[in-house]
Amino acid sequence: MDMVQDDQKIIRGVFIVTVGELHQDFLHPEKICIKNPKDGLAPLDVGSFAYTDREECLKGIAQSYKSEEYQKTIKVKESSLSTDRR
Repeated sequence: MDMVQDDQKIIRGVFIVTVGELHQDFLHPEKICIKNPKDGLAPLDVGSFAYTDREECLKGIAQSYKSEEYQKTIKVKESSLSTDRR
C-alpha cells in the first residue's frame, strides 16, 4: 500500500473569487485564488501564503499566464498550514 509522504507538496483544491467578492467572510481563506476578470490573467493564489512550506511562486509556470499549461495553484505541504496566517 502506497502512502503519501508528509513532506510531499500537493496541488490543493481551491476556489476562485473576484475582487468584488473579497468583502465576504471565507471559512477556508487558504483555498482562495483571486481573479480580476478585466485583466485576462490567471488567478493569483493568495491562499498559498497561509502555508509555511510551499514551492517557489514561479516554479512550473508556463511562459505565459494565459497558457493552458499555466499551473493555477502553488503546491504546498498540507501539514504546514499556519492558522495564524489565515
